[in-house]
Formats: sequence, structure tokens, C-alpha cells
Amino acid sequence: MLYTYNTTSQSVAVNGSVLFSTNGIITGSTATHSAGTAEISLNKPGFYMVTVNATVANPGDAAANITLELFANGTSVNGAEATLTSTGATDLGAMSFTAIIKVSPNCSCSTANVPTVLTVQNTGVASTVNNAAVTVTKLC
Repeated sequence: MLYTYNTTSQSVAVNGSVLFSTNGIITGSTATHSAGTAEISLNKPGFYMVTVNATVANPGDAAANITLELFANGTSVNGAEATLTSTGATDLGAMSFTAIIKVSPNCSCSTANVPTVLTVQNTGVASTVNNAAVTVTKLC
């Protein structure tokens, strides 16, 4: 299990990654993260449940969509995103989503993807992200 978070405000550019400053819990080496970075590594084959939560704001005055999305090895994970429509700079909103990620073993019978590197990216407008957290639980 892994739980990492960042309670301070951070500006995240379009296509930029959310950074996680503190590792609350890491048990074993199945999922790892270096504090202060964006990358979370899933190091063993299996199925993982990944939950992302954050509070976001649009620093601009115009209405826009703020979108956070999960990427695995640089590729968007289908269905693992949340979008908030902000009407201006005073709008704060909570975002969350959960996804199941399959990490295949390194063998000739399948596409190898150990380790799988996860990032949470801002695919909407440039945004301010607060209280971001990721929980990773290996299911089997």
C-alpha cells in the first residue's frame, strides 16, 4: 500500500504533473514514491486500485475546465480523470477518481510493463492544486 500527498498549494501548468511532497504510508516495495516527485512506481505484476483526490482552483478570471488525469507509462488511463468547470478565480472544487490498473509480468507471453510509472497530470487549463493525495492498494 502507498499513500502520498501534498497539502501545500502548487501551480500546475497545462500537461504538467502534480507533485506529492510527503509519503504518509508505504508498505513494502510493491508501490514506491520519492517524496517531492510526481512519479509513483508499481513494481510487481498484478491489479492495483488507485484513488486520486485534490482540491483545485482556476487562477484565471475566465471560465474554463480544470482536468486531472491519471497516466501510466506516459499513456492516459481510460476513464481515470475528473473535470471541474470553473467560472473564475474564486471557484474552488474537489476532484476525485478511482481506477484499476493492471501491471503485466515481464515474460514473452504478454506486453511487459513492470514497473508501471503513474503520474497525475493537468490536462485542462493551468491550475492551482491543493491537498492532492494518491492511494495505491494492490488487489491481487
